[in-house]
Amino acid sequence: MKLPVTTALLSILFLSGCNMQSVKAPSQAKKAEALGAGEEEVAPLTPEQKELAAQEAALKPIYDLPKATDPSYGMTPQKPIRCGGYEQVGLVRQFEIISRLKNSEGKPLFAQRIGSFQESPRTPESLIQVWQIRAPEAEQDTFLYLDSQNWASPQVPQGFTYDNEENPTERTMLYPSQSDYSLESIHNVVIDDGVDYEESINIAQCYLIQNHLEVDFDLSSAQYEEGSSEDTHIISFERRTPNISGTQVVATNLNERIYKLLFEAPKLTVFVHSRKDASVWSLLDVYRYNNFTQTNTD
Repeated sequence: MKLPVTTALLSILFLSGCNMQSVKAPSQAKKAEALGAGEEEVAPLTPEQKELAAQEAALKPIYDLPKATDPSYGMTPQKPIRCGGYEQVGLVRQFEIISRLKNSEGKPLFAQRIGSFQESPRTPESLIQVWQIRAPEAEQDTFLYLDSQNWASPQVPQGFTYDNEENPTERTMLYPSQSDYSLESIHNVVIDDGVDYEESINIAQCYLIQNHLEVDFDLSSAQYEEGSSEDTHIISFERRTPNISGTQVVATNLNERIYKLLFEAPKLTVFVHSRKDASVWSLLDVYRYNNFTQTNTD
């Protein structure tokens, strides 16, 4: 007697299930036997252990870096140390690399992050971090450029040594920049009683940081300008000398020429308005979204 197709299929599946159970049984028995013999079952990783394991995997590629043969490597915006990775990995790697750098004699240095700037307005995914490196015996500070969003086999810049131990005991001292300070967000800030003097400066500083202008204009040079009122606060920032980012705007039309004049001016003026919601802007915003080109020079 022939079984219907569905009955035959169900029979096959049932028998397969029985066979699978019979295969699993010995493994469970062996596991119980192993545990009975004194072997401990491996516990699953905790969230903290998983985070540490992920961090270790992200940092392992930069524990031992080769020496750069190009003397300008890492020293100019055009040849940054590209140590980037997904999400925040690039930021973690840049702090790790800077902390492992030492002088030619293997002694720790002092380092401060100046800020960041976009390598080009047409490639916003490439964000260059600028670090100021100070050695006690050096007459002049060194600026290093790191790309925290792209990876390209990082190397050790010339003039530095690198601690390739898994966990160095002596590291270069890292100091926070003003960009790392806790600044008020300029987005959706509800103002109930107006913006006062300190709040307006704080908001203007945040404006520079969010627009990646703090490398070209010094946050600490904030000056409350004459002409300010309770409704409109005018804050200016001095342009850094020399120009750390090396950014120059190439002007080919009227809009670009105006942007170039504003960007390369000795001061940048920021306006903070006290209304129901705080608003902040500079004249750069008027021309920022026009088509203009930008290049970096030494």
